[in-house]
Amino acid sequence: MNTRNKVLTALLVVQIAIIAFIYKPGGDHGPTVTKILPGVQSEQIMSVSITDDEGKDVLLAKDENGGWTVDSPQAFPADRTKTESLLAKLTSLSSSRLVTRTASSHNRLKVGKNHYNRKVEVTDTSGKSHLLYLGSEPNYKSIHARSASQENVYLVHDFSSWEIQAEPETWWDTRYIEVQPDELTRVSLRNSKGSFTINKN
Repeated sequence: MNTRNKVLTALLVVQIAIIAFIYKPGGDHGPTVTKILPGVQSEQIMSVSITDDEGKDVLLAKDENGGWTVDSPQAFPADRTKTESLLAKLTSLSSSRLVTRTASSHNRLKVGKNHYNRKVEVTDTSGKSHLLYLGSEPNYKSIHARSASQENVYLVHDFSSWEIQAEPETWWDTRYIEVQPDELTRVSLRNSKGSFTINKN
């Protein structure tokens, strides 16, 4: 084997070794996924303050019975299902799409300290606050997000500003009673015209 063939053979071996290393089973070569609010668990959250770009704000607070209230300015029962869904979304926010590392881009993406779409402050059981800025939306299911503790801005999917409104009435529990349909045995309706009753048999 001449020198040229030896060199070509050596290069071929090196290429095979590199390919084998890159595609070896169990290797994780996908983009790094970053949690926007690392270490925050939904069950540890005691309150969520939401402020929008028009200055409107609302405070969702957990009461002593584990339920939620809307302070606006007085406490009103909050829709527990909607509130807990929001907490699950906030604590699971993550992204592999880093948009920028520079503070000069924050206002343009609406995640600046004084220029944002939504400002969300989460307080946990220890009293520690976690501040999150939600910004511009490239489409109706993606939004730019930044934790106040860092400069990095990420593009988050499956989340949008309409899911986190600052109007108190959007969080009110508008149900007068909560009863499972199969538990009902009788329903009575009365008005100025009279009344009637439906019985289950």
